[in-house]
Amino acid sequence: MLSQRVSNFIKSYVVVNLNTKNYEKVLNLLRRKNIIMWDVNKVQDGISFKIYKKDFEKNKQFFQDANIKPIKKIGVLFKLNKLYMRVGFVIGAIIIFTYAFVFCSFAWDIKVIGNEKLKENDIVEYLNENHIKTPIKIKKINNKYIEDLIYSKFNDIKFIEAHIEGINLVLFVKEKKETEYAISDNTPTSIVSNKQAVIYKTVVKHGELLVKEGDVVSVGQLLVQGTKKDKDNTSKLINSDATIFGYTYYNLTLNEPKTHVIKKETGKTNNIFRLIIKDKKIKIFGNENKYENYDSKSKIISIPLITDFLNISFEKVKQYELEVKEQETTREYAENKLLINLHEKLVKICNKNAKIDKKDIVLEETDTEYILRAKIQMIEDIGEIIKIYSLKEEG
Repeated sequence: MLSQRVSNFIKSYVVVNLNTKNYEKVLNLLRRKNIIMWDVNKVQDGISFKIYKKDFEKNKQFFQDANIKPIKKIGVLFKLNKLYMRVGFVIGAIIIFTYAFVFCSFAWDIKVIGNEKLKENDIVEYLNENHIKTPIKIKKINNKYIEDLIYSKFNDIKFIEAHIEGINLVLFVKEKKETEYAISDNTPTSIVSNKQAVIYKTVVKHGELLVKEGDVVSVGQLLVQGTKKDKDNTSKLINSDATIFGYTYYNLTLNEPKTHVIKKETGKTNNIFRLIIKDKKIKIFGNENKYENYDSKSKIISIPLITDFLNISFEKVKQYELEVKEQETTREYAENKLLINLHEKLVKICNKNAKIDKKDIVLEETDTEYILRAKIQMIEDIGEIIKIYSLKEEG
């Protein structure tokens, strides 16, 4: 029985309805035409039965003349016909899906953020010279390699961070600023640490180095002493010249709420007029409580002579109704925003020539907010020049 039903479904069949009381005659005519019929049932005005699709299409005109109407079409062949009719839609959907998949697998643009003096085109052209051109497969992008490549080329960059944002390769850069102090070449100076750090590398041209690589130093600790020993082994004050790089560590926590309040103008406005006598305001007309949420702009209207002598004027207040909605923050949006805020914070707290060496960033979430916890190890120039005053100069 099951095999017969499967066979009928594959061949496909039509359930038809014959609305006549003299249905025996019609059934005999169908048998003479060798049309196979089954599941013949009585209905209110006649009978219903099933016939194969090929027989129905072959004798379609006869069925119309005999007032035999199809009720339901069942089977594989009918399904294939529908699919064939929608082949354009299916092909289009496949093309769009393939295009979207391929499109999102590439970075199509390089954006530089934070540059002031450096031109974005110079950075992009340098990357192109080193075979980093858009479009480029996201899987093939090595952020660390790009950071080192640009940092080694452009001396004006304080630090750089590369990451993928959507379909863009984004480069966050911080440029060095000119030193704001001015010290005479003849002024004796030493160098102290302005950060708590672990000494990473030292380059000393003039002065006596007091620390070595791996030493832990604190804020204000003397790193390079502005002295030089003469041939007779006596110390002479000099202007020290050195670069001291150190590992610095930052534990940062940033928060982003899961919902944001969005305010949008509805287009409705309300005007309020007030009379101002000295410092007292008296409403003339207008409803001050018309809108629950609104922005407003105020304009003072002066009256010639009266305002000057009697200190009387008018105030026009225009209220703009606001529609307040809560919008949910997606995890991707929150992560991108928190990473941007993290870099902005690092720019403010780090020293010149700073560069991210290692980082451990974790995005957590609670019921109400996303939390970015970052452990950053940076390499910074921790040296700060200070003047040396001898006792004779102070006297």
